[in-house]
Amino acid sequence: MKKMVSILLFTISLLILHITPHSVVVAAPSSGTVHFSWVMFLPAITSSLNRTCNADHLEWCTDVNTCKIAGGHWYSNQCNDVRHPNQIKTEELAGAWTFATTINDAGNPWFDRYALDINSVIEDPAYPGEFIISGTNTDIHSKVIAGYDPDDDGYFLYDEFDNDVDLMFFFTFSDSTTVSGENYVLYNESSDVKNGPYATNGQKTN
Repeated sequence: MKKMVSILLFTISLLILHITPHSVVVAAPSSGTVHFSWVMFLPAITSSLNRTCNADHLEWCTDVNTCKIAGGHWYSNQCNDVRHPNQIKTEELAGAWTFATTINDAGNPWFDRYALDINSVIEDPAYPGEFIISGTNTDIHSKVIAGYDPDDDGYFLYDEFDNDVDLMFFFTFSDSTTVSGENYVLYNESSDVKNGPYATNGQKTN
C-alpha cells in the first residue's frame, strides 16, 4: 500500500494542471483533461498518514511500551499478537516466592523472599528470544532478575543481595508452585569466587 500511494502521488504531481475545491484536473493523453474527485484519493492518503499503533495494527507499534498498551507482545524487534514460548515460561515466575536454602544436613535453612512483577517481563536485550522478569527481595529490597534459560531448560534468579555478596539460584519446577535446585553465594569482587552449591527449595506463596 505504501508503494502504491507513493507512485500515485508522484504521478499526480506530474500531471496536475490545477485543483478545484471539489476535484483534481489532470491531463489525459488522448482526450484533453479529466476531472477526478478528491474522494478517490483521500482513503489512500489518510491511510498512509494515520498509522496509529493499536490492537488492529500491531505492525505500526514501534517500541515495547506502545506495543504493550495496544495489547501486543514485543520481541524480535517487533510487536506480535502472540506470546513467545520462552516468554510464557518466564511469566510462570511471576508472584511471591520464599526460598529455603540449607547449608548442610544439620543446619537450619535460611530464607529469602521475593516478589516478581509480571508486568516487568521483557525480552533480554543481550539474548534475543529469551526473557527476564524483574522484582525485589522483599526482606532487604535488593534488586532481582529472573527468567527461563532454554539452553538448560531451567530457571534462574539473580539477587543483588548487598555490597559484599550476590545470590544466584538455579532451579526447575516440581509443580506449578514448587521449585527445587541450587543456590550459590557470589562474592562481588570476583564472579569466579563463590560458595555452594547449596540445596534450595522454593514455594510460590501468592
